[in-house]
Amino acid sequence: MVLLYTAYVLYTYDHIPEMIPIHGYGDHVDGYGDKIYLFLTIGLNVLLLLLIWVLIKIPQNLNLPIEINDDNRESVFQNIQISLVVLAVIITVIFCVLFKDTVF
Repeated sequence: MVLLYTAYVLYTYDHIPEMIPIHGYGDHVDGYGDKIYLFLTIGLNVLLLLLIWVLIKIPQNLNLPIEINDDNRESVFQNIQISLVVLAVIITVIFCVLFKDTVF
């Protein structure tokens, strides 16, 4: 999703206005910035996804409030990994929708 969004931003970059709304909600905009901010959201998304990827690869480094033993280790880590994947998808969707009015 991030790659598709990045490709679309690059493809439409010349048609995006130089100044875009970067802060506000709904029809209320209280901040504008250069269209280069579109790439800032992509970069932040990639950084968050990398952090989540590291946590997925080594879930034992999480400080969990549950006891992990040999009997439940696999199921706990699998549940953590699935939760992190879902979180990564949600974060990506939020970042892609953040500037939908500007890009699409």
